Amino acid sequence: MAFQDNLPYILFGVFGLGLISLYMYIGFGSSQTDNASEINKQIGIVAGVSSVLVLLFGVITYVYFSVNVNYITPYLLISNNVNLLLSIIAVAISSLRLSN
Repeated sequence: MAFQDNLPYILFGVFGLGLISLYMYIGFGSSQTDNASEINKQIGIVAGVSSVLVLLFGVITYVYFSVNVNYITPYLLISNNVNLLLSIIAVAISSLRLSN
């Protein structure tokens, strides 16, 4: 297979790793002592990086699925379930009160 055939998979992997790295950054950053200036700085970083990654991921998926229409349904089913899992985990974690 040519490089062009594997390019969408490589890009999906890179953006997936970027999002995982972002979640790890959030996890490690939230374990530190919090004050207003640090929280605002981290929110700005997370919002900026997330926006860029999601925008690029959306453009790539649009281009990929405009060529390969048959893969839209499996992608939507898988991404819907992953999003549901992430939102449930986010709600569960945000409702926890950790004491030091």
